[in-house]
Amino acid sequence: DDIDHGRCLELFFQQYAQHCRESGIEMSSKALNAATEMQSTYSTPDSCKYVLNAVVLDGVGVRALSAALTVLPLAVLDLSDCYLGDTGMRVLAEVLGTSTRLVCRLRTIKLRGIGLNDGSSLASLIMVLPHLRFIDISSNRLGTQPSGFSLLCKVMGHHPHLQEVHLNDNMISGCCKVCVCAIAEWVVVAGRTCMLQHVDLRFNALGLHTGGFYHSLIDGKEERRGIYGFHPLVDALLLNNALEVFDVRHNGLACDVLDAVGAKLAVNKRTKGVLLELNNL
Repeated sequence: DDIDHGRCLELFFQQYAQHCRESGIEMSSKALNAATEMQSTYSTPDSCKYVLNAVVLDGVGVRALSAALTVLPLAVLDLSDCYLGDTGMRVLAEVLGTSTRLVCRLRTIKLRGIGLNDGSSLASLIMVLPHLRFIDISSNRLGTQPSGFSLLCKVMGHHPHLQEVHLNDNMISGCCKVCVCAIAEWVVVAGRTCMLQHVDLRFNALGLHTGGFYHSLIDGKEERRGIYGFHPLVDALLLNNALEVFDVRHNGLACDVLDAVGAKLAVNKRTKGVLLELNNL
C-alpha cells in the first residue's frame, strides 16, 4: 500500500477546517477524534475505517464532513446513530460518489439509525461503489417510502459484490405489496450472481397482510393454503441457491413460512458444501 496515511490525515484536517469555516460552523471534536483514532488503529488497507457514532449532523455539517472524508482511503465508513435524515443522506451520497479514492476502496458502510426514510439517495451511492461487500442500514424507516425502498432493492439486486445486508427494524410491512415484491425481486435477481449471502430482515412487520395473503375463503370459511406459490418471499427464495442467511424472524410470519425458509436455506448450505468438496477433489 503506497498511500501516505499521515498525509491523508493532514489533508482531512485541512479540508474539514476549510469547509467548516466557509459554511460558518464549528468543527466537531468527535469528528476530529474519529480521524485520529482511524490513524492509530490502521494496520492494513482493509482496516482503514472512520467511525463516528451518535452525533447530530445537519445538511451543512454533513457536507463539510463528507468533503473531508473524500481524501481518506477508507475501507469502512461507520456513521451509525448520527442523525443525517434524508437531507443529510442525499448530501453524503452526492459528495462521496465523486471521490475516486472512496469509490475504489470502500467495502463496508454502516448507517444504522440515521433517521433515513427514503432509500433512493442510498441507492445512488451504492451504485457507484462497485466493491461494496457489507451494508448495515438497520433501525431506520425505509419501509415507509415504498418507491425509494423498491429502488434500493433493485440496485442491491444488481450489485456485483454485495454479500451482506442488514435491514432489520425498518418498518417494512407485509401489507405493502410494493415493498414485499421489491424484496422478492431482489432475492431472485441476486441469486443469478450468487454473491449475496446474508440478509437480515428481523423486527419488521412482514407478517401483516391483507385479504387472504396466506389464507383463502372456501365455502365461507377461512382455510389455510399451501405456502409454495402463495408467499412471494418463499417463492423468491426457491429461485436463489446462494443465500445462506435470510433472517425473517420477529416479523409475525406464520410458522410454516419460517419452516419453508429454513428448509431452503439448509438445502443451499448443503449444496455449497457438496460443491466445495467436489472442487477440492
